[in-house]
Amino acid sequence: MRRCILLLLWRAWHLRNDIIHAKGECTITGSTIFLKSYRDSLFNIRQQGSKAMTDEKGKRKINDVATSRRDATINDQGQSTVQARWEPPPEGWCKANVDAAFHELSGEAGIGIIIRDHKGCVQLSA
Repeated sequence: MRRCILLLLWRAWHLRNDIIHAKGECTITGSTIFLKSYRDSLFNIRQQGSKAMTDEKGKRKINDVATSRRDATINDQGQSTVQARWEPPPEGWCKANVDAAFHELSGEAGIGIIIRDHKGCVQLSA
């Protein structure tokens, strides 16, 4: 519990700096997802030691991340819902996942894509 409070205070300080020095557009949901992911990453590193990492930056294969946790969100009624894990395509096929966002006031847009094979190995990401 103490570690979670420290992470929450650290994130609050980051958001304060983002509001003062940058755009300040982060949402509570975005912060919640970030903190859960960060906490899970720290937990996995602590449990598995150096086996959890594949390089000096601590990055892991995408299928290691996908199988290690599920993403939970909170709906409008305050209930926690669990989103299904990524499902691989049939053998011999690849699957593309795409997401995009548009900020109407600034006219800024962004898009991301990831293509993975039936084993979950990344073939392309942008």
